Amino acid sequence: MKQRQRQILEFLHDNPGHITAGQLAELLKCSERTIRNEIAELRQLLVAGEYGRLEAKGNQGYRLIATPEEWARLLRQEEEFSQRDLFSQQLEGPYLILERVLKNGTVKISYLEQELFTNYKNIAKYADQAEEWLRRHQVELQRKRGQGITARGNRHQIRLALWALYHELTHTFRPDEVAESLQQFWPGISFYGIQQTVSRLEERWCFRFSYASYERFCFLLAAMLADSRRKQHYDLLLQGPTPDTWEWNAAYDVLDMMRQAYHADLPAEETFYLWFCLASSEIMDFRTPEAQQRNAREKQKMLGLVRVLVRMIGGILQHNFSDDKVLENGLLNYLSALSTALHYGDRSGEHGSVLQSCTEYAEVSVACWSASHLLEGILQTPITEWEVSAIASHFAGAVERKSVGGVVYVICSYGVGVSRFLCEQLKRAFPHIQVLGELTPRDLDRLQTLPRQYDLLITTVDLPGMPSESTVRIGNRLKNSDIMRINKKLAHLHDHPRKKAPASGQGLAYPLFDPGLVLRCEHPVEKEELLHRLCQMLAQRGYVGPEFETTVLEREHNASTSLSSRVAIPHGLPEHVLTSKIAVGLLDVPVKWNAFDQVDTVFLLALNLKSNAQVRESTIAFYRGLIAMVDEPEKLACLRVLPTDEDLAGALNQIVQ
Repeated sequence: MKQRQRQILEFLHDNPGHITAGQLAELLKCSERTIRNEIAELRQLLVAGEYGRLEAKGNQGYRLIATPEEWARLLRQEEEFSQRDLFSQQLEGPYLILERVLKNGTVKISYLEQELFTNYKNIAKYADQAEEWLRRHQVELQRKRGQGITARGNRHQIRLALWALYHELTHTFRPDEVAESLQQFWPGISFYGIQQTVSRLEERWCFRFSYASYERFCFLLAAMLADSRRKQHYDLLLQGPTPDTWEWNAAYDVLDMMRQAYHADLPAEETFYLWFCLASSEIMDFRTPEAQQRNAREKQKMLGLVRVLVRMIGGILQHNFSDDKVLENGLLNYLSALSTALHYGDRSGEHGSVLQSCTEYAEVSVACWSASHLLEGILQTPITEWEVSAIASHFAGAVERKSVGGVVYVICSYGVGVSRFLCEQLKRAFPHIQVLGELTPRDLDRLQTLPRQYDLLITTVDLPGMPSESTVRIGNRLKNSDIMRINKKLAHLHDHPRKKAPASGQGLAYPLFDPGLVLRCEHPVEKEELLHRLCQMLAQRGYVGPEFETTVLEREHNASTSLSSRVAIPHGLPEHVLTSKIAVGLLDVPVKWNAFDQVDTVFLLALNLKSNAQVRESTIAFYRGLIAMVDEPEKLACLRVLPTDEDLAGALNQIVQ
């Protein structure tokens, strides 16, 4: 019920006579038309809930007719509404339907009308919106007369849809109150046993979850408990993992610990679900060399991908990352979790921590976009800007990494990549700082019990229990204002320039550009038409297969490929590339590429990095040149004014020398 509607009822209840619409409008500072609309809704709500009725008399106004029992019942309903959990208080329309139907399986229309204090027409509109949301998460919504609204899907997808809903709500509406939100989303479940289970799991298997993965893992354990209480059985048709991995054995441990903690009859089938929860969670670090080596040994294929990725991006950025084990281990943990999550249908968005756009790290983002070909080939699915940004945060930290000293802890809740990126920014800005460790807010209890061994806590969240003189609050990227605040407490500011590694692959030239692959558009053109014409140019020359264009459009649907400086780098999956080439689109009138960016220069990439070493080296050289264009737009402007397609293709091929 709206606040104005409650006020109208209170005025009518306190006044035994009639009150006109004009009097109510004056009391509530609104128009008479608004009052009449609110009265019309209240009449339906009161009758539907059997709380009494509103009487209307000409020239006299409105009067509430309700027995003391009906009024008391209405007050109780409103009190229950005001005391509902965090999410239900905020949920309106489709979100309330999603929460109720995913948690309970079925919800009655009459219940929703009463809960939302609205009519059937609005409920039907909200249900349409909820149905579209569920379809994106592979859950079907069914509506049957007399039975209400029902969610249909396997328990795996429904649990993931619940997580996606929770994640969307907390990170959209209440991003600063996530710590309390788990208990409020699952009010009937005590999280003490879950937290104890997770702590014992981490201790027994010698690792730490990232903060975001800790929250997700706890949530998914609660979803399992909720299903067990409703006798809902877990089912998933996809093939399970290879037995005897450490994550599979750890899943058995979790099942036993949860059975003991909650005296719950959890079936053995939940072991697969628990394996998925663990294997798709990003690990912050392993606490012993043996645990790290065991993990790397079991993930040799992914480790090989990581090393190729490190060499490739290192070549583009002209950095040698080969001996950076922090980068290698961080990427191994992130990509292993991402691969499992995507394979089993989890695209809820939390797998990437967005690296804030800034000129200084534009080159890192561009370089990581180049790796999306490699990643998509291995993961067998397009990746979004979330995943690319998370990978970029790992490499940004590696670019900044220096051997320095100091005495601080970094406390971050944005994810492993951002946490380590912050650490490396701090080390660069303050060469005398030693980062003793990367913590999450849930590590504070342990930190408070240890002897004071640090000078400062640099944190992305508020720490009300810690003395203000020993804490500095910053954002998820170090800014000048943050540096000034830290500098007041630790006056050792010094900037170290980055060292570039020598460029590799000089002299290996593969011509990626042809004069026949240049499209100049003098008149306005839509994005889809532009991409179609560029793909046709490639297909007509036999450079790509017939499915290439479809994968380009799907890739754009999943994530925009626009960069800064009005440049876009769309691309398709490498298995549909027959000969590696790049088509170029030059637009006199910029095209709207996404909700935010306008683009006038397009490089459509048809690249298969597995074809030969020359293609790989030329691609790395192209991205190195693209970085220069992004950093210095005048270089791109010079290319755009070249008079002929031959001149343009020749100049671009010079870049890949």
